[in-house]
Amino acid sequence: MSISVVLGLLFALFGASLFRSALKNYKKAQKSTEWVQATGKVKKVVLIGKRLVDGKMQDADRLQMDYLYSVEGKEYTGHQIAFYTLSYPASYEFAQSHSVDSEITIYHNPTKPNESVLITGLHKDKPYSELVMAALALLCGFIVMVAGLLGLIG
Repeated sequence: MSISVVLGLLFALFGASLFRSALKNYKKAQKSTEWVQATGKVKKVVLIGKRLVDGKMQDADRLQMDYLYSVEGKEYTGHQIAFYTLSYPASYEFAQSHSVDSEITIYHNPTKPNESVLITGLHKDKPYSELVMAALALLCGFIVMVAGLLGLIG
């Protein structure tokens, strides 16, 4: 068995794993639009990755947040902002409008209140992006594997 077959198989398996994860995330994002709304409190806001903002380089590309919320008297900590990557300029704008110790609306899973998010649903402009990228990885691995089996590549 040639190295291209092995590498193609490994990449296809990696793509399949990514696709499975992306599909799970896609379904959860869709269901999140029906989650219960609650009020929480922002505990941490961190912007990472330099961007040119108002004429100077500053961290603004990606956002990390921690927030606290209570459900039926039990306190939870959440970290998830959305079911997609929030990047500049949306990350910067979101951080600017949600400072530490401010109140924030969160949405939690009614059957698993430890699951929460700040922005429900899929990305409005690219709802299938994770699925497409994972499918491409799976397809590329499959093509390399088949090409190796047919002797087209070594």
